[in-house]
Amino acid sequence: MTIKSFFPFCLLLLCFHFSKAQWNPLSFEFESALYDLYFFDETTGVVVGDGAIWRTTDGGDSWQSLALTDPTLVGATIKAVHFCPGCTTGYAVGQNTVTEQAVIYQSEDSGLSWSELTAIPNPPTIWQDVFVAASRVLIVGSEGRMIRSLDGGQSWDEPIDFPNTTINSVAYRPGTNQTVYGTNLGVYRGTDTWASLSNGSSNIQDAYFDGGLGYAVGGNKIYRTSSNNSVNYNRAYSTNPALEFQCVVGYANGRMVGSSNGIYYIVSHGTNNWGIQPSTLGYSVTAIDYIDGQIAYAATEQGKVLKITAGHELTAPVVYFDNPPGACLDGTITFGNVNFKFGHDYSWEINGEAVATTPGLIHTFDSIGTYDIRLTGDNGSNTNSFSTTVLITNPPDTTFAIGVPEP
Repeated sequence: MTIKSFFPFCLLLLCFHFSKAQWNPLSFEFESALYDLYFFDETTGVVVGDGAIWRTTDGGDSWQSLALTDPTLVGATIKAVHFCPGCTTGYAVGQNTVTEQAVIYQSEDSGLSWSELTAIPNPPTIWQDVFVAASRVLIVGSEGRMIRSLDGGQSWDEPIDFPNTTINSVAYRPGTNQTVYGTNLGVYRGTDTWASLSNGSSNIQDAYFDGGLGYAVGGNKIYRTSSNNSVNYNRAYSTNPALEFQCVVGYANGRMVGSSNGIYYIVSHGTNNWGIQPSTLGYSVTAIDYIDGQIAYAATEQGKVLKITAGHELTAPVVYFDNPPGACLDGTITFGNVNFKFGHDYSWEINGEAVATTPGLIHTFDSIGTYDIRLTGDNGSNTNSFSTTVLITNPPDTTFAIGVPEP
């Protein structure tokens, strides 16, 4: 029997492991609240909070505090951190508590060192979240501010005016150009204009989607879309009014939500049945990141990092890339904004022929026709692919003739 035949059972088993396994606080004591974290693999990661950025290379047993470029900014409150999947560039955002202005830091070496970006005019009071996908960087914050870079931070623009409210989170799905924002006014989708996606929601702290069901959290409520690829978020679950849901993350066939008192998990995917993970009670969980489907980490306001091991690497890799326009004969196309997570190896194919094992693909087409472009991710246990087609045509005829009248 093939592995594929076992796959639905494996997804169910992974949900069981994450829901029943024990979360354990790591022994390292941080001296401040933690707000976000990002792990490159099961041993190397970055966590941010009040006062500093920390980095580990041993699965969280020890952490190194990373000094920022300007010593006066060491006391900055860092609210969010994110790296380009599969590469070394990342951003950390928050507030300089001295000037009470938003700050952005950039790392180009997987978080070993950081420098402040000062090219953003009129920063808001605070930046709340950042999302990086290849050369695309999205940063959101207070006063309805959202800035964007499409060239890896070389230049920035602010394409959309938004109402004067706090934008708490941003999530972008490469390959679809879909972006959702969690705001104090509800869940919004941003393209050239803003469209509200929520039904009676407000104070949304985080929003998550993967092209299927979308989830959002805020206050004591969890919202989700009514069906796959739906754009409307409706209330799916509510609990004690004193509880605050603060973050949401997807794993395999399930979801986890961090709250002011523990981590909730979805008992059955696509339903409104949620349960609490008892080992997390008493912790205010601000962020969750899971690695290759077998290990997850959580940041808490108590200054502790929690860790869980599911025991099986069952998650298929997540792979996307932007759908490029066609090109003319002998034209070169760059397949960018690659999102590659829960996998170790890349493999690009054009019409079934292997052409590259790099994170991105640049290819020149020397024949006209329709080409199938496929990216496959492999994590040693499972594979997953994303594909699209491009049309290569002859260049337009630019020759012209000048008529000469007959005598």
